[in-house]
Amino acid sequence: MTADRTDAFVGNRLRSEYEAVLTREELRRKYPLLQDPEVVEAQLGRIDALATRVPNAPERVFFPRDPKDAMTINLAIERSADFIVTRDNDLLYLNDDPTFQRLCPHTRIVSPVEFLQAVAEWKGS
Repeated sequence: MTADRTDAFVGNRLRSEYEAVLTREELRRKYPLLQDPEVVEAQLGRIDALATRVPNAPERVFFPRDPKDAMTINLAIERSADFIVTRDNDLLYLNDDPTFQRLCPHTRIVSPVEFLQAVAEWKGS
């Protein structure tokens, strides 16, 4: 983050995972709106509009707790991220992990609500 903007990044594999999640049958049953391809495309369009698509980050870490989450961690390392914004408990768990803290000492892993609160506090200071 800078004084007047927040940059968001998404790697190609992570963007593909977002698309796969939005089209999962169990989510389509839980959220009937996702059965409409235009709704899914609109959600993906929001991601594309808000986040800069970047090449996949080099694989620096393996995350055995949930190997698919390694791409997020590697992207945070590559981009020196201030935040990882997620609802994923496997990633949120890393806030207390000493190895992650050594690799990403300035990265906070937060929920979307916590991120918005952090931005509001930061802008207020």
